[in-house]
Amino acid sequence: MRLAAQHKIILIISPSVLADARHYLTTLFPAHLPKLDALLAIAAVEIAADPTAEEVSAHRALVRDFKDVPVVLAAARAHVGYLVSTDADPDRHG
Repeated sequence: MRLAAQHKIILIISPSVLADARHYLTTLFPAHLPKLDALLAIAAVEIAADPTAEEVSAHRALVRDFKDVPVVLAAARAHVGYLVSTDADPDRHG
């Protein structure tokens, strides 16, 4: 986030991921929501389109957790260099 605020990288985010982040902050850490808005106002940000329901369905086996398919498809379509997640995949550490 700091690198995006310094314009050293471009933060690429889809509308659904941004909505999820806003919901998470609003629910659990409401005092931090203004910080997210401030970051988005100054950072190098690009909005990647969410995939359609048909695209998600067609690629349902792309990743282990179906709910992550839209995120991975949006990232792939945007040709991101790195995909960063806070998703704790218990199988990954097993």
